[in-house]
Amino acid sequence: MNCPAGHKGAIQFTDRREKSWRSQIMTAKPSIHKEGFTMSDNELVTLSKSFAVSIINLCETIRERKKASVIINQLLRSGTSIGANIHEANYASSKADFINKFQIALKECYETDYWLEIFHNSKMILDEEYSNMFSQCSKLRKLLIASLNTAKKNAAQQTKP
Repeated sequence: MNCPAGHKGAIQFTDRREKSWRSQIMTAKPSIHKEGFTMSDNELVTLSKSFAVSIINLCETIRERKKASVIINQLLRSGTSIGANIHEANYASSKADFINKFQIALKECYETDYWLEIFHNSKMILDEEYSNMFSQCSKLRKLLIASLNTAKKNAAQQTKP
């Protein structure tokens, strides 16, 4: 049996179908099954990690401008939580748990949108910074929605007799 990404302690796939539904959901392309799937090969994972780094850098830039505020931590938490929940979904104990982790990631994405807008409207970030971060967050949101739709569709099909 294989462990996702070769990590010890990861949930082992019990059969090919189990591995398949995770691969299909994580790629957000339900018709494609990729054998030997690892999360590091996935666009959603890569984008969420890149976004987390961008959020960290943006928060540091805001602090350097001496515009330190308690709400910087809100943006930092929500923006980095997206990728953490996507990563955690790879180790979900069930399909329902997997879907739940993606739903949490999507909620964090919406919260990050909110904080970016607040920071932009209060002039704590520049128009260019806002535009770049909003674009990245929107792309993540679209991928998460597509992945959730695929996951729910696949879960519904597998529960039918």
